[in-house]
Amino acid sequence: VHLTQKPQSRLTDPRRTDMIYSHRESIAQNRKILLGKNIVTHKVKPRLHQNSPASFIGLKGITLREMNPLKDHVYQGYALSVIIFEQSPIVEPSISLLIEDENGDLERLFIYNTPPPEGWQLIKHTYTYGAQLSILNPYMRMTADQKPAIRIDDVSSIILHGDIHNVKDMCRCCGQANASSVCGKCKSAHYCSKECQTLDWKQYGHKLICS
Repeated sequence: VHLTQKPQSRLTDPRRTDMIYSHRESIAQNRKILLGKNIVTHKVKPRLHQNSPASFIGLKGITLREMNPLKDHVYQGYALSVIIFEQSPIVEPSISLLIEDENGDLERLFIYNTPPPEGWQLIKHTYTYGAQLSILNPYMRMTADQKPAIRIDDVSSIILHGDIHNVKDMCRCCGQANASSVCGKCKSAHYCSKECQTLDWKQYGHKLICS
């Protein structure tokens, strides 16, 4: 993801707000479920087949706004570069993340076919806030809830860029790196300003997951 200036206006976009708030509601709900209880939901079979390309040569970059959210399509020969904006509360039936691209556009990402033990390790150590990755041959599809998302069935199509490229101490509201303030309650959420912290608490629902 290129370090371009992302528009501040995106922070109050209704769809962005809905995605972040709904994702955090899911985190809060799953925290209440007793340990060991089976929470696996039905896995929807993909309408198209997504897999990793045979070669990285010739891959072209693509952004979310260049993809049609209303049409199921695998963007063969393209690579979508993103950072992880929200971590996953679950590993079954898929790892569920929120990702942001270089334009500041946000989308849901569902990663299937990861064994649960491996999935929990990936969530804890790899698929973390600010982690940068590229998705090869990304599959944009309309999901069962009639909202768009990126789906991955072949985990080898995920290229991790490594710790040196990750966004350190990412602001949980705007994604700015090296955010120096920390939530006084949970001691884990970073913010670059008081305004971002207030927006995250009131609009994005940090209060749902702050503990």
